[in-house]
Amino acid sequence: MRALASLMLLAQVDQDSALGLALPAAAVLIVLLVLGYLLLRRKKPAPRAEPELPRVDVNQLGQQGPSPEPPVLECQGVPVRLAAVIVAGAGRLAPAPAQEIVGQVLEQVVPGLEAVYRRDRPQVVCWPSQLSTRGFAQAVFGNTPLPGDRGKGSIWCIAAGRCDYQGKQYLAALVLAAGAPNTMTHFTLEQPHEWQSLLRVRQG
Repeated sequence: MRALASLMLLAQVDQDSALGLALPAAAVLIVLLVLGYLLLRRKKPAPRAEPELPRVDVNQLGQQGPSPEPPVLECQGVPVRLAAVIVAGAGRLAPAPAQEIVGQVLEQVVPGLEAVYRRDRPQVVCWPSQLSTRGFAQAVFGNTPLPGDRGKGSIWCIAAGRCDYQGKQYLAALVLAAGAPNTMTHFTLEQPHEWQSLLRVRQG
């Protein structure tokens, strides 16, 4: 009987020891589970806000058409006034051209355009760097709403694309006003040479 009692006492001690070890382990496990749950519930940091792009309001650019005096800028053969210019650097962190050289950059777009720029004195808007020509063009069209169906049936149209100047790549958009309503709308120019198939400057 004494042997049986001893065995029962030892069994009870073993159970108490196991329980004493299990309780702290369970507590640690619960703490770890709670911490893991809280970490998973933590809100992800909000993505860095992109800088707001300046908008161009064509209603503030005047309704007059092109000057009758040369040089005359033409878009698809239609005389137009250069009402606004949007410029940006092409590529991550690439700066826009300094405002004092915008005319020189435009001269590389179409020969004679610098003289039109100096005569028409368009509004100039500098944007932060843009990663692609197409993305820039879409952003310009979205931030420069034209009357009607993207300008169709109005005097307004926009041409946007890439241009190169002294080994650097820039992006430019020209907001153009014709003398009468027409069917012109948005134009996206993927390569610099495409400008001259759309625009020309007539000297006489």
